[in-house]
Amino acid sequence: MCGGFSVPMREGYADTIYIVTSSEFMSVYAANNIMKAITRSQGTRPIILGGLIHNCRNGDSSRAAVEEFVSLTDTRIVAEVPFSREIALAELEGKTVLEKFPDSKVAGFFKDLAGVITEDQGYKPVTALEDDELEKLSHYMLDLELRKA
Repeated sequence: MCGGFSVPMREGYADTIYIVTSSEFMSVYAANNIMKAITRSQGTRPIILGGLIHNCRNGDSSRAAVEEFVSLTDTRIVAEVPFSREIALAELEGKTVLEKFPDSKVAGFFKDLAGVITEDQGYKPVTALEDDELEKLSHYMLDLELRKA
């Protein structure tokens, strides 16, 4: 996570944060750091953590790893971005899926997700993991990966 993420929170440009994460450990680690930044930014006004959006970056993405992180941090998975070839193709052209494939199933997913985020104002206290808890999570995630092999 880049340090610039916290600036919009400190400057009052963000009321609710949704964190997009994949099931890889470094992505979950970054999500945890964002949660820590949310906690540090709570001084002037409350910032809501809406939840996590699980990005299935490939067909082998492990929802179980993200579910374990959600369980440990007492948050929720708001949506799961499906693995889609259209996302990769649009990205290669520097476009969004809605620009490149506006009538695709995955474009419909993002339209629906926008509606969910717009309507959802559920508050969840932010509970980031400590280093030792992250280490235990990494072992759990490694076990999941080894079982796939």
